[in-house]
Amino acid sequence: MTSTNRKYMTLLATLFLLGLPAMALGSVGTVNFAYGPVVATDAGGESRPLSKGSELNVGDTVDTQTGRAHLKFNDGGYVSLQPETQFRIDDYRFNQDNAEADRGIFSLIRGGLRALTGLIGKTDRESYQLNTPVVTIGIRGTGYTAMVDDEGANVSVGEGGIIMTNDQGTHVVNAWQAGQAQKGEAPGPSNQRPYLPPNALPIYVPEYSVSDERDADGNPLILSGATPSEPPPVAPPSPPTLEDGTGYNLAVVSTARAATTTANAYTSLDNTATFNTASELQTFTGTDASTGSALASDIGTGSVVDSGTDGQLGWGRWTSGFTSLSGLPEDNLHYIVGLAPAVMPTSGTATYTSYVYTQPTTSSSFGNNDGTFQSLTSTLAVDFGATTPAVDMTLNVDYSNTSYAHSSVTNGSAAVLTGSNFINGVIGDGTSTGTFNGFFSGTDASNAGVSYEFDTLDGNITSGVVGYQKD
Repeated sequence: MTSTNRKYMTLLATLFLLGLPAMALGSVGTVNFAYGPVVATDAGGESRPLSKGSELNVGDTVDTQTGRAHLKFNDGGYVSLQPETQFRIDDYRFNQDNAEADRGIFSLIRGGLRALTGLIGKTDRESYQLNTPVVTIGIRGTGYTAMVDDEGANVSVGEGGIIMTNDQGTHVVNAWQAGQAQKGEAPGPSNQRPYLPPNALPIYVPEYSVSDERDADGNPLILSGATPSEPPPVAPPSPPTLEDGTGYNLAVVSTARAATTTANAYTSLDNTATFNTASELQTFTGTDASTGSALASDIGTGSVVDSGTDGQLGWGRWTSGFTSLSGLPEDNLHYIVGLAPAVMPTSGTATYTSYVYTQPTTSSSFGNNDGTFQSLTSTLAVDFGATTPAVDMTLNVDYSNTSYAHSSVTNGSAAVLTGSNFINGVIGDGTSTGTFNGFFSGTDASNAGVSYEFDTLDGNITSGVVGYQKD
């Protein structure tokens, strides 16, 4: 080969390699454990059995059949695959020195998995994604469980949070919550966590020959080794709880059951609150931040639905049977509660993004023409250093037939900040109006809670509560 040809071939090889994804030149991870007939099929359709130490590559589809597999990826991420599971590595790029180029795109075609995310997604949440036939799952740095069958997908979160998205809507699942998505439907909360049976692995008992010890027949004595046992399972951290006590801020909204419906959204300060063992609010007694009058209620014979807590905020909805706030019969009372900040910021600006909410309820005095609830997003903005600090709110609520885009900035007025509560905010979307009240919670006002209500185009009133994290 001439020198010119040699240089030409080197150039072609270099150009070819540069065109490949960053991790295509080597494995993206290894198999930590495989039991049973676990196989991988590469992008070209070639299949190979997997065992401990087998390398994994982009394009591989891992099929556990009747076995199990534990996969460890180069960024420290970990995936445990259940029997009858198909899991594909669609794209994977990890460079510890260039996090902006990291990417982990996977597909759970069927079956179940437990996942603990690694470095990918820590810097840029958009860089990690798990696709299923009915919903796409994004992360907020987490450990989660997912199961996919012919009907849909179920997920649950241990720590952190995930975002479920499809063409019908978006739903956030936070720590110790579960979510679901069915074909053709928007993702939403679930009371049923996916059940993945624990590992059932055969135990291997080694035997050792001891040549200088013999049995009664003169044969070498065989000693059975101690039966190795699997390491004890690591107990998950205890779920976050809220404790009975004082100093709670509260945002609450209730809708009266009457021919002409009314709704009242409050924020209440210095509440004494009690909770059940699931950290669901049972009673509260406090002061209405807007009027200074007493505000109290008891769940009574009602029950709590759509509830949760992350240890900072607690939220839920009381059903019929509770002590009324309005003096009229009420079907629903939405609440969100959190401890008041020890010290509030007095300078600087901040924005907050919604991450939890109760599913809005709508009075039906005039019939529901809005359709089925789909999704809710909201933001808050505040200038803590202003002469008169105020909180602006945007609230987008989508139904299958109608969308409401309420704002205090362009169609209403901001809520006035007094201490750690903000009161008397007005929102509108140009055709309907409503009100909102809320509070800040956590160290340096890290979180916020809001109660809201607004008139709908069909003459009803929609209400609910929203929880926020500081951006």
